[in-house]
Amino acid sequence: MTQEKHLNPIWLKASVLGCLWASSEIVIGSFLHNLHVPFCGNILTAIGIIIMVSVGQVWTERGLFWRAGLVCALMKSISPSAIIFGPMLAIFSEALLMELSTFAFRKNMVASLIGGALAMSWNIVQLLLVFVIKYGTNIIRLYEELIALFQRQLGIVSNNYWWPIEIILSFYLIGGMLSAAIGLYIGRYAGKMNSVVSLERNAMQYPVRKASTESEGTFSISLLFLNIALIIAALTVFNYHKLLVSGAITITLMTFWILIYPKVLRPLKKTGFWVFLILTTVGSAYLFTSISSGKSNGWIIGVEMNLRAIVMILGFAVVGKELRNPIIYNWFNSLGFKQLPYALELSFESLPAVVSTMPGWKEIRKNPIASFSSYMYKANELLELHEKKQQKARRTIIITGDIGEGKTTFIKSVVDELKSDHLEIKGFLAPEALDGKIKTGYDLLNISDNTETEFIRRYELPDAIHFRQFYFIRAGMEMGNTILLKYKDNPSGVLIIDEIGPLELEGGGWATMLNQLVGIPQYKMIWVVRRGVLADVINKWNLKDPLILDISNIRISQAKEMILAFLS
Repeated sequence: MTQEKHLNPIWLKASVLGCLWASSEIVIGSFLHNLHVPFCGNILTAIGIIIMVSVGQVWTERGLFWRAGLVCALMKSISPSAIIFGPMLAIFSEALLMELSTFAFRKNMVASLIGGALAMSWNIVQLLLVFVIKYGTNIIRLYEELIALFQRQLGIVSNNYWWPIEIILSFYLIGGMLSAAIGLYIGRYAGKMNSVVSLERNAMQYPVRKASTESEGTFSISLLFLNIALIIAALTVFNYHKLLVSGAITITLMTFWILIYPKVLRPLKKTGFWVFLILTTVGSAYLFTSISSGKSNGWIIGVEMNLRAIVMILGFAVVGKELRNPIIYNWFNSLGFKQLPYALELSFESLPAVVSTMPGWKEIRKNPIASFSSYMYKANELLELHEKKQQKARRTIIITGDIGEGKTTFIKSVVDELKSDHLEIKGFLAPEALDGKIKTGYDLLNISDNTETEFIRRYELPDAIHFRQFYFIRAGMEMGNTILLKYKDNPSGVLIIDEIGPLELEGGGWATMLNQLVGIPQYKMIWVVRRGVLADVINKWNLKDPLILDISNIRISQAKEMILAFLS
């Protein structure tokens, strides 16, 4: 089946929410980083919490937050700082924690406050995890020794070395709950506002280019797995605490990665990395050395920690580059995220308009609540624009069901309802032909004038077209093709074709006329297709975003409403 280009409601809303969140990450994040504002990550997390909570008061679907977080994380690819796993992981984890909170407590004030606290606390959790991954468990020992030294200097007697982190964590929890509370207030305030800026107009004025893999060279699945294997092997060797061996492996891997990936040295050009390397080495030498016993292995531990850090930083950089391989993207797509690519496409298209309508610093300083509320209001406006866009793109409805389930009866009832509203309905139906109570085949009914002619029979007829167990009468075929030709010449109203099946898939029946009809830009058609060949029909005529109505789970009144919206 062709790729699904129609987003279901939850992915549509996730694309909107993810776009709002990503715009703050990209624009405000770049601004804060350039000014070297402290606690930049926490500020961005607070904004993300406010956006999720405020919009989540209106859109209450379960699963919305984690989808929006996934969209936002992937949109970080256009950030000026390039793709960095840390921020992407943080965004998705924060959204997932908010999702878990609302799942456990439902979407209410308590869930929002707890979710905000958990989302904000992830910053410190991720920071600790990153240190352990980069430097190994020795970083924990180094921390404990440092706190022990600090406690001895102050005369504090305590075996709890984690109290500084516990104090910091408490501030994070409070900050997260405060952000959620602001989101709750803004969500209620935004519902009373009216938008005054046209997103649709601004989308034309602020072009934003999506991240492209064209300038990144080639990718290799083999190198991806090789790099992962090399990282695992290096970490295994480091566990034996052989400094010379560990140093040789680090130099070898650095040389290999620099030759294959020339840009991999960028993480090592940061001054902060070398400052921390020196501090950990000197600190280890001091804290892990017992002067009284004459041991002096502290500096060795510090060097080993930093050799590990160099391998992990460079290793993550090269693995991250290879993970941008389109093959990996398609693989994730096949795992069940088939709507994710289109959600991202919509978000990228909407980003220029959203960025252009973000409140300026003067507006935020003058009235922060109103500024944020006007920004949150864009969610509903953006959703409406997406829905209109999808509706304009859709040109085919497919009524489907199993053989004998009543597809023709269903569509006939819908046609009768539509005719009562004086709509222009063209095409034909294929009602059953009966000999008493025995079904002998199908006739062809012209919807426009209610004329009927013989069409298909189960028994042999002279001059009939034989296909499988059926015989197609030429008069019926000519009548159907004439109706289709008239619609081709005057494609007004909606055309109903009952039905399209195996004969058309093999090039017979209505196939020739269908090939011509799908090339008409303004067509509106309703096809009746049995469920067993639905995918093949969509593929053969390359239908873009068909609306599929399965008669097993939809009522006639619902179908009528959808068709009316389709025609509007």
